Amino acid sequence: MKRILFFLLTIVLLTGCNKTKNKLLFSGQIYSPNEDKNLANITVELQAQIIETGTYNSNFQLLQKVTTDGEGKYNITNDNVRASVFKLIAYANDYIRTESEINSDLVTVGKTYNHNFNLYPKAYLMIYVHNTAPADSTDEITISVIHSSPNCSVCCDISNAVFTGVINDTLNCLVYGNQTVTVDYTVNTSSNFHHYSHNVYCPAFETETFSINY
Repeated sequence: MKRILFFLLTIVLLTGCNKTKNKLLFSGQIYSPNEDKNLANITVELQAQIIETGTYNSNFQLLQKVTTDGEGKYNITNDNVRASVFKLIAYANDYIRTESEINSDLVTVGKTYNHNFNLYPKAYLMIYVHNTAPADSTDEITISVIHSSPNCSVCCDISNAVFTGVINDTLNCLVYGNQTVTVDYTVNTSSNFHHYSHNVYCPAFETETFSINY
């Protein structure tokens, strides 16, 4: 009886190995440093620049799309394809999309390529700019938003933005949630020249407001 059970177990293991030996295998875990937790229900896409009949194609094609489990883990199994580059993308509605390109030389058919993601929650900073009376056309303000994580490619790019004259405006800024940004601005009027710098904490998934009245 034991020999039969061992034989059956061996068949199951060999069958499982055969199913994946010619497959592309990717796995990993999605973590939110700013919330200190693993993220469930995050979409992960596997894309590739496919090589067909010896021709290189610079466009990325979608191969697989999965979602992370309750521990933030994902597993992707795909038929082997010839590709120059693979790309893994992680995203969800309230998080800032993150992607990573992987040279195909680093991916071995039948062996799992492990790639973990850090994903950051979205937040917004609304900056209200208003120069109060007596304002005139020569008034000038220069504003910059300095991110604590400058590698965010989709965060707002407000750097040395200059406004002149009578201003009553609003700047909408996408930032990393649960982080502090610095609002740096210089006011130049006929009677004053002042430089200011304020740190503003932006809670995840919320809109924080900051007012500049000069």
